[in-house]
Amino acid sequence: MRAVAAEVGLHLETVIASIREPSDFAGLPIRVGSSVSFASPRWAQAVVDHGGGIVVYNEVSTAPPAVQAALLRPILVVAVPTSDAHEGGFPTPRSWEMAGRLLAVARARACAPAVTRKLVAGCVGAGAAAELLYYLEHLDVPAPQDVLADPDGWEMPSQRGDVVDAVVASALSLAASLRTRESCEAAGVVLARIAEAGFVDVAYDAGRTWIRERPDGALPATRTLLALQPLLADVRPAREPGP
Repeated sequence: MRAVAAEVGLHLETVIASIREPSDFAGLPIRVGSSVSFASPRWAQAVVDHGGGIVVYNEVSTAPPAVQAALLRPILVVAVPTSDAHEGGFPTPRSWEMAGRLLAVARARACAPAVTRKLVAGCVGAGAAAELLYYLEHLDVPAPQDVLADPDGWEMPSQRGDVVDAVVASALSLAASLRTRESCEAAGVVLARIAEAGFVDVAYDAGRTWIRERPDGALPATRTLLALQPLLADVRPAREPGP
C-alpha cells in the first residue's frame, strides 16, 4: 500500500481497528470555553495536515462491536484495501462495489496501470481483477440494435466468451423490450449462431428465457429450432403459440 500511496502522491495512514478504542475514531472530549468539543484523532489530523490522503482500516472484523460502530463515522465513501489484500481479496457484491469505486478514482486521477491493478485486486482478488481489467481494455461489444438488425453479420469472436455473453444478453434484452416478431426472430438467429459456434452454455441459459418470453404468434425459425433443439428439449412454452 505504501507503493500505491507513493505512486499517486498521497499521504498514507494505517489504522489497526482491533487495538483501538471508540474514542480513537470519535475523538476525545475536551473543554473549549463553556462547551465540550472532540479532539481529532492523530491519524485523522495527519491526513488533514497533508491536504488529504489514504486511510487503511485494518483488522476491522476482529475489533469490538463498539469500535466497529465508531469506525462507521469516518468511513464516508471508499474503504481502501490493506497492502496484502491483493493476496486475500475475493469477489462478493460488496467487494465488487468497492472495486468499482476505486477503479473510478484511479481513472479520475489517471493512475498508472500497476496502481489500478493493485487497487482492484485488493478488493476482488488477482484473478478477478485481471479478467475485469482485460475486459475493459479490450471492450469491443457491438450495439444490440445493430446485432438485431443484422444477426448474421455480427462478427463473433471465437475466443471471447465474455463478449458473446454480453452481446446475447443485450440483444435479448432489447428484443424483449421491443416485443415484435422481427426482433424475436433476429434474437433467435443470434442464439442459433452462438450454439453453432460452440457456446452451448450461453445459448442454453439465454435460450430458455427467449423461448418463454417471445411475443404471441412469434414462431422460431427452422434454423433456430434445429440449433437449439438439443438445449431446449426440456423447456415448455409458457403459452401456446398463436395461429
